[in-house]
Amino acid sequence: MLQSLFIEANGTIPRARFGHTITPISTTKVLIFGGATGSAGNFSFTNDTFTFETQKRVWKKIQSKEYYI
Repeated sequence: MLQSLFIEANGTIPRARFGHTITPISTTKVLIFGGATGSAGNFSFTNDTFTFETQKRVWKKIQSKEYYI
């Protein structure tokens, strides 16, 4: 059985979402990208990126630049 666990965290905490990806980028850091907020009938895409440092429990929003060719 799966069980939810709430942990204290600091930093710029992302909003709850679905359809996102979470990728480990080191032994102590994961990257979360994209997804959508809202519900299945009324949602908006986030198109944002965050990292989470698992040992320090700190979220950080990553600012990206858009390039057009």
